[in-house]
Amino acid sequence: MNAADIRLLSVCVGQPRPVTIGAGPEPTAFVKQATEQPVMAGEEGLAGDALATGRKLGVHNHAVYAIPADTFDYWKERISRPDLPFGGLGENVVIDGPNEQAAAIGDRFEIGRAELTVIQPRIPCYKLAHFLGLVQGFPYEFLKSGRTGFYCAVTRPGAIQQGDTGRWIAADGPRVSISRFIELSQFSTDSEAIAELLSNPHVIGGWKDVIRRRLEQLQDLRRRPVGDGWSEVRCERIDDEGGGIKSFHLRGASGILNGARGGQFLTLRQTIDAKPVIRNYSVSAATGALVAESGCLRISVKLERSLAGLGGRMSSALHQDMVVGDSLSVRPPAGHFTLPEEPGTGEILLISGGIGITPILGILWQAVADGRQENFRLVHVLRADQAFPFAGELEQLARLLPDLRIEAFNTGASGVSENGLNSRNGRPDWNSVLSSLGSGGLVYVCGPGALIDAVAAAARSRGFDDRAIIRESFGALAAPGNSAGANISFIRSGCSARWTPGDGSLLDVAIGNSIDIGYSCRSGICGSCKAPLLAGTVAYPQEMNTATVPDGHILLCSAMPESDLVIDI
Repeated sequence: MNAADIRLLSVCVGQPRPVTIGAGPEPTAFVKQATEQPVMAGEEGLAGDALATGRKLGVHNHAVYAIPADTFDYWKERISRPDLPFGGLGENVVIDGPNEQAAAIGDRFEIGRAELTVIQPRIPCYKLAHFLGLVQGFPYEFLKSGRTGFYCAVTRPGAIQQGDTGRWIAADGPRVSISRFIELSQFSTDSEAIAELLSNPHVIGGWKDVIRRRLEQLQDLRRRPVGDGWSEVRCERIDDEGGGIKSFHLRGASGILNGARGGQFLTLRQTIDAKPVIRNYSVSAATGALVAESGCLRISVKLERSLAGLGGRMSSALHQDMVVGDSLSVRPPAGHFTLPEEPGTGEILLISGGIGITPILGILWQAVADGRQENFRLVHVLRADQAFPFAGELEQLARLLPDLRIEAFNTGASGVSENGLNSRNGRPDWNSVLSSLGSGGLVYVCGPGALIDAVAAAARSRGFDDRAIIRESFGALAAPGNSAGANISFIRSGCSARWTPGDGSLLDVAIGNSIDIGYSCRSGICGSCKAPLLAGTVAYPQEMNTATVPDGHILLCSAMPESDLVIDI
């Protein structure tokens, strides 16, 4: 590409101001106003313009955000906003010149009295969707399209003005277009091409670190044994939600997290004190959700504490040791605590207790992303000594889902009405709550076992089909206790053990023999501890719904041997 004529169609500037997004106000300079006056372009940006927060790669590498004219027109049509004004995408300048397929990192353009150098694409965050009123995974779509515009450094300060003309100068050496840069740095698994990008002289140092880590992750994945089932994900953001809960935004290579549904769970593996620890955590926002970092899946983890005040091993490691940039081993998202693929006609009642709100949030964000039109009702129960995390997020969801009703019950003496939700003291009357649920309605309930038992009993008394009650529990079901003991062979692990009712579940026996098996709920709901049964028979607690257990498999957390067993793990 040789020098080409370009024209400046607009110049926009804006100052940071507090805007309520999600849980509370935060500073943002997204909103910009067009000006026809000359504006000085300096190393830290345009006069009258500012970044609300710092940038890891330096303010000078984010000095001016430019969007090609055909990209701006593309998004106006794509989001059905023909009246979108200049500045509406948060850009500083719109240029009638090369688009992202033609513009390459290292290219320069002279405009007015200034010279700018193309440094990097824009990696959008949730604010883009917020200000455009879009919630269906728009930041991810924006990035995946390759039509992001690009940040520039000011390599020769000078005044610029709407209507200025100038010329575009191609960089020397190997060219990497902005759209190709996005593909290689964010989505590709082509290690050879990514390594070539790493060697490109126009890639700045901070991006080299990002690309180098991506290469290392891909190489680590390829070193893992085929069928191992574990993949690496990277922590991109950590939010302290209050109430002892932190949210972790995770990005995975090779699409490992793509296709997750809100309400599913993610199985994590960490080596702690030289021993592998495996736990499941609910997906509180799948990729594409408004609150999730672009292209990331969010899990929300409560710091578990014992009577001695000690934290659970995995939750402690995540809360106290995990930092942005760290990696985790995970299995693909799984579980059936999700909305049906086809919308129904009945109301969807969501019931949660304590930390049980996290998969419910995932379900609600999925409803937003999918554009669901059902009537949703959320009933959340918390104790007097519990904070109300995610209250601001629930208010945001109520605005995004006009047919969502939210009720919060505080079982203590003081109410929670200051959160702006429909709140009251005391405990819910589940018969009354369920009385408004008509034909075709579904009930999703997540929380302690006592809560689930109370809701299930009320549902049965009202004649509900058990298939309309979808459960997710953190407790354990009572064992049938009808066996005097059995010999258990874990054939793939080459391990045999004797089980008696006093030994706990088959899952406890497997863990006690250092067998690597995923688990979470310990109540026969999440399904993560299922294993092939090659020989023998088992029994389950009477109250347990085994319809989702695949033929030829058992759930190690709940199944009790009726005979000697051969299990294929």
